Amino acid sequence: MDKDLLYIPKADFFYIIGEVQSPGSYPYQEKEITLVEAISKAGGFTQIAARNRTRVIRVEDGNEKIIEVQVDAITKSGQKEKDIVK
Repeated sequence: MDKDLLYIPKADFFYIIGEVQSPGSYPYQEKEITLVEAISKAGGFTQIAARNRTRVIRVEDGNEKIIEVQVDAITKSGQKEKDIVK
C-alpha cells in the first residue's frame, strides 16, 4: 500500500563454489567481507583453479550482475584496491 516500508535484511550466508578447497555456504560473521577473505575462508584455491577468471555473481534489483576479478592481481601484486567487498 502507499507509504508501506519493506525491509530486506542482509543475507546471513554467502556461497563459494568451484575450485576452492572447501566449497559451500559460510555465515557472514563480519559486517563486510572481501572476495579474497571469502576465498581464504574456503581454504583457498585448488591447484587447478583459474585464479584470474574468478567471478562474483550478485543479484541487484532483480538483475544478475557478474563481476570478473583477476585474483592474482590482488594477492601477488598487492593491488588490494581491486578486491571486491561482498
